[in-house]
Amino acid sequence: MSVAGQGPLGEQPGASGAQPSAQWKWHSGTLYGDAGQTLAAVTAQRLNVTSSSALTDGSELELGSSLDSPSASRFYLRATGPEGFTCEVRQAGLSVATLRARCADSKDPIMAVEERFYLLKRSTPLKRMRTIVAAVAEATEQRNGAVLSTNALFDTEPRFNGDLRVSFHRDIPLLDAIVLSYSCYLLDASPRIVRG
Repeated sequence: MSVAGQGPLGEQPGASGAQPSAQWKWHSGTLYGDAGQTLAAVTAQRLNVTSSSALTDGSELELGSSLDSPSASRFYLRATGPEGFTCEVRQAGLSVATLRARCADSKDPIMAVEERFYLLKRSTPLKRMRTIVAAVAEATEQRNGAVLSTNALFDTEPRFNGDLRVSFHRDIPLLDAIVLSYSCYLLDASPRIVRG
């Protein structure tokens, strides 16, 4: 997708990523793009973003998750990468039906952090399909968790074979899309997770 003038890991204006109408697929820990190219792969607590993801070079994101801790009672996923990129996805209530995410870039510690907020909501309580929306809230409302407006960015749909299909509607920064879709893959498509 085009992320003119913004984006983690030095994406240049016009860099390609998740464009509207794009279709991605998570399969066996690997994310594939429209043309079947590998965009990212998970190995031993790392999310390796490949150079075919339209980045100038491949990058590694370090992953931390509640799935790694037997004592954790609520889902969370945290990805950190070079140049100050972080993305945190957390369970919003008692179930994993709604997740809240915050992604940020901080290339320079003196400059302000560019934050983006998302909601990852299951379409219905009994299905594992999700709609990912950009949550636009004013600073005073963010503390209370209120969302003033939303824009649907992409949908995810788990398949019976353990794959997760990702269908884009709008532009979204590339690393945000990769981490958010991976969190849906962990919760909704992976057979080892049994949360409701």
